[in-house]
Amino acid sequence: MANPKPKDKVYENLQYRIITNSLKPGDMLNEKDLVEHYRIGRTPLREVLLQLQTENLLQIIPRVGIIVAQIDIQQIKDIIEMRRELEGLAGQMAAERVTGEQLEELKNIYQKLKKCLASENQDVEKLAQYDQNFHHKLYEATQNKTLKSTLLSLNRTTSRFWYHIAYQNNDLSYQFEDLETILEYVEKRDATNARKALTNHLDRVVTKMKNHLF
Repeated sequence: MANPKPKDKVYENLQYRIITNSLKPGDMLNEKDLVEHYRIGRTPLREVLLQLQTENLLQIIPRVGIIVAQIDIQQIKDIIEMRRELEGLAGQMAAERVTGEQLEELKNIYQKLKKCLASENQDVEKLAQYDQNFHHKLYEATQNKTLKSTLLSLNRTTSRFWYHIAYQNNDLSYQFEDLETILEYVEKRDATNARKALTNHLDRVVTKMKNHLF
């Protein structure tokens, strides 16, 4: 596998810093400082910034500057409505099409998440990363590249909101307790119940977060 290009690394790092709230809504970014920090040219940096703007993570305002975008609650609500249906479809297709190797990878990710969740000092970033990895592997198991890329894009947008809520919530278990059930149905190749489990998972998370959404 080819090594990521410097521009890709900058994109991934900036995206990660915004999603994990290291760069907070309203923070101003200085293009010159970013060029020096990442040791990248202005042209590739601007391409990265424009890409992040299309993902609603940055705002580039002429004569004002580069600003970390606010979290758009209405957009989050719209995306969750879409994800509810598409995640259910992904669960169904994964149960029908998952390979043995993908199933073992899902089990491995879940065990890591479970161990992290049981630790005395929960690492929010690590938990969120394992959760993301689980969902991404599930999307891959659908063997449908279009569905996978669509869900990954929607997931990136809502991930920032999940991080924001996670840091305000001491009890993170509700976000992950459905994953074992999902995994069991996928392993049994029970497509109907795998679909229901994914849909119920989104419903439960939204119910817990309704005070932030509505």
